[in-house]
Amino acid sequence: MAWKYAQVKVLETRCIDGPSEDGCEIFELYDIDGAGEFMSFCSSHFVCLKDLKMAIEDIERDGINTWFYENGIFEYIDGEWEWSRK
Repeated sequence: MAWKYAQVKVLETRCIDGPSEDGCEIFELYDIDGAGEFMSFCSSHFVCLKDLKMAIEDIERDGINTWFYENGIFEYIDGEWEWSRK
């Protein structure tokens, strides 16, 4: 099983006087079956500087992940982001 960090778009805020802004969260993404598709995620918890550096490298390489936002709905429940497919 492979995994990586990702900055995932979870919401879009529409501003009256300006452009929309993406609300993002950093998650750990998982490729459960090894097929190269990172389709599962959980909240990230950095415990050391090495983890934070790895997250920065992954996010700089991949950019903002919008797949989950475009293909599902996020809800903030009990302090965690829950996602369900559309």
